[in-house]
This record gives sequence, C-alpha cells and structure tokens, in this order.
Amino acid sequence: MKTKILLSILIFIMINVLNSKAQTYVGGVISTNTTWSISNSPYIVTDNIVVFANLTIESGVEVRFNEGLQLRIASTGSFNVNGNINDTIIFTSNKQIPNSGDWDNILIDVTPNEVSINYAKILYADCGI
Repeated sequence: MKTKILLSILIFIMINVLNSKAQTYVGGVISTNTTWSISNSPYIVTDNIVVFANLTIESGVEVRFNEGLQLRIASTGSFNVNGNINDTIIFTSNKQIPNSGDWDNILIDVTPNEVSINYAKILYADCGI
C-alpha cells in the first residue's frame, strides 16, 4: 500500500515538473538579433525594452508586462511576431487580476516592411500598438 501511494506521489510530481514552463525576465536594450521561444515563455517584462536589432517572437509565446511598461522597436530594429492560428502570441498584463491600461504599449518606429505581426493578441494595454 505504501509503495502505491509513494509511486502515485512520484508520478504526480514528475507530471507537474514536466508540464511546468520556464519564465524569462526581460528588460532594457536588445542590440543583437534575438528570438523569444515557447520553451522560455512566458517572458516577463520588468523594465522598458528598446529593440535596436531584430526581435522575433515564436508562436505560442506569452509576453507579460509589469505596470506602465513599453516595448519599443527603434528605427534600426525589426519586429517579427510569428503566431499561427493554433498558437497565438499574447501580449498581456503581468498582474494577477488584470485591468485595461495595466501596461503601456508596443511602439514601432520602423517602416512597415520591418514589421510582421501574425496571430497576436494585445490584452490590457493602455493603447496597444
């Protein structure tokens, strides 16, 4: 009986560890080409971000912003948000109970040909893009 209970507990722990996602804290300047992947999601924005290179965000990634923060793509940068119909990219608040205006926006200073946004949702921002 004890063996079955211990085995059940061990299986439960292993399932939860395998299903848990990493979380990655980001903020500041991005000056080299960078890819945010699902394996490191969610990305928690802890400081304003300015992108001077290429930022690619893969399908299924969630980006959570702390209060009042912004993601800015500078004139020398590019922004590729590559969600798909089954794995949307989500930009949202990092609050437990989110409200409209929790975080600022995504500001894009580049020409339209440097931006590609497919299957993305922007939730609880002050003004989105």
